[in-house]
Amino acid sequence: MRRWICGTLLTVSGLGFGEDTMVTVGSVLDVRFDKLGPPRAGSQSVTVWGGDMSQTASSPFNYDESLTPLIATMSPEKTTVIDAQRIDSVSPRWGGMNGAMRFTIKGDGFAQERQFQLNPTNNDFGNRVTLVSATLSFPCDVERDSTHGRQIMCYTRAMPEDTYLVHVSVDGVPIPDNKVCRGWGIWDCSLYTRWWQTPTIQSISPTTGPPGTVVTITGRIFTDVYGSNTATSTNGINSRFLRAYMGGMPCELLKPDSDELYRLHLDSEHSWWGYMSCRMTGTYVGHHNLSYILDADYGRSLPDKNLFRISAGNKLSMFQTYAEVTGVSPSEGSVLGGTLVTIQGRFFDETDHPAVVLVGGKPCRVQSLSDDIITCITPKQPMETGNVTAYPGGRGWVRQVWNATWPWDLSVILTYTTSKDGYWSEWRDSLPYSSGFQDQTYCSRLRGFLVAPTSGDYTLYLKCDGLCDLYFSNSTRPEDKVKIAFQTHYWGIPPKSEVMALEKGKA
Repeated sequence: MRRWICGTLLTVSGLGFGEDTMVTVGSVLDVRFDKLGPPRAGSQSVTVWGGDMSQTASSPFNYDESLTPLIATMSPEKTTVIDAQRIDSVSPRWGGMNGAMRFTIKGDGFAQERQFQLNPTNNDFGNRVTLVSATLSFPCDVERDSTHGRQIMCYTRAMPEDTYLVHVSVDGVPIPDNKVCRGWGIWDCSLYTRWWQTPTIQSISPTTGPPGTVVTITGRIFTDVYGSNTATSTNGINSRFLRAYMGGMPCELLKPDSDELYRLHLDSEHSWWGYMSCRMTGTYVGHHNLSYILDADYGRSLPDKNLFRISAGNKLSMFQTYAEVTGVSPSEGSVLGGTLVTIQGRFFDETDHPAVVLVGGKPCRVQSLSDDIITCITPKQPMETGNVTAYPGGRGWVRQVWNATWPWDLSVILTYTTSKDGYWSEWRDSLPYSSGFQDQTYCSRLRGFLVAPTSGDYTLYLKCDGLCDLYFSNSTRPEDKVKIAFQTHYWGIPPKSEVMALEKGKA
């Protein structure tokens, strides 16, 4: 005698059923009659919802084991009740905390995910998987193509470190606890999410650049394998990189038209830590977050919180893309305005905001825009500009360096010119910045405009590897600068400025 559990769905197929056919199994709470297509010699189907189904059915059945799941055939001689849905095992048992990990449930009686659904809005249709801890629950997204009557495959979502018991519902009917790993579900059918199973991103470089930039991350990457050309990683872990994303677009690990990786290696043959490089795709200009996904027991990467920056739009992001200007013509025009200017460049993207062009700090009226060309008409400019020695332009900083130079006082650097021996310069698009000159004697000066993303009170902090001073001008004139912070030691708390009121959008 087989035992049914409360709430089980039973489908009975056979011959001779009529419109008034009644089927009872023990103390049945609800009987539903479904006519599946035109009758064939009286063949129809009855769906039975039951309460305590441990009793013998009043209408006899024979269990047909060649039919799955939950099929029985009518017989006037004897009655045998079939098994309910059950969960036998789950894998993996340990996994990452940030989701995207493939989770497999083995058992019997699951819904066939490729069956036709008459009502697409019915949320109870098919298999539903929920991972439940003592205080939280999370859905596990079922992959239909890999799911059948004896297996459910789903992908986890981001979940805090905890122990999660598997709960499965089939067509809206939950599998009871005593059918989950033979009643030992809390031990045998649970998923343990742990920090040491979670891939991480500890650093990212660079943090800004145009679309198509190759970025490098460091972190607990577990493996140096991408694709299927190698079975296991050099550290013996059987896992591989599946894919990487930057802002929802693929970040390619392979160089174009080749099988060569940009960079993917571990710190040592026994390490879980290493480096990965990938190239951004797409042309979107804005703010992005990077992630990668490993197979096996790991899933999606979890970035360190200190990698996030607040954008001018008050969004948290790890990377910022920007457009590039490669040419402007003509290079001269009337101070009365009206000159048609053509700006050449790359990635002139208006996905988030319309393009804004400033000439001499004033709006240049945009006439046309494409991915690589903008045309605009210049505004009228004031005639007297003799007191202006610098104009806010594009993003970034100018870094001026004098090699083999060590002044007796930092203020002396302010007097250095481009004609002094050992001089060279470069443009940097953002801070912080590391020069990489560990064994060289030099001094440097960074200059740029600070544009406040919103109006309010600001405190500027200074941090450098050595001695440094921070100057600030409340106007666009470098001559108006005053020292607001300085560092005199290689260690200690970073110095900071007094609180300053800044206005949004003003340099």
